[in-house]
Amino acid sequence: KCSLALLSVSAIIVGKPKKDPERQFFQELTCRTSPDRLGRMYMILVVDDQDIIRKVLTMMLKRLGYEVISVESGEEGIAAYREHASRVQLAIIDISMPDMDGHECLEHLVAINPEVKAAFSSGFAMGMNSYNDNPNVVGLLQKPFGLEDVSALLAQIL
Repeated sequence: KCSLALLSVSAIIVGKPKKDPERQFFQELTCRTSPDRLGRMYMILVVDDQDIIRKVLTMMLKRLGYEVISVESGEEGIAAYREHASRVQLAIIDISMPDMDGHECLEHLVAINPEVKAAFSSGFAMGMNSYNDNPNVVGLLQKPFGLEDVSALLAQIL
């Protein structure tokens, strides 16, 4: 159950809650997230070499109620996944990174856990058809993205 603890300050002053569409939107999105079978929140691994993208995506995911591990390279992503594989429900991996691209990073994650779920993110035009041959790729996140895009992707996957 979701708690309705978020009240507008105007409720205290006027006695009636003021409608705040942004607050309501975040509350509804947060209510859609739920703990796993053991009561822990879902954990998502973010692998992206662009600092601003990584930070914004991490902030969005946390705002939606997810635990996040955020790293800047494929090598760090592999190490983080190896350590937390039992908790990570999804890896969001940038396709185009310098030392190791997203495809290679995903290959290493699959070697650790053949059931890993991944979503690729990219600033280039892409379509799901180009990834149909990889059953581990369950979604695509097109840059630039907003909170609604991230939320829709997660609702589709988790």
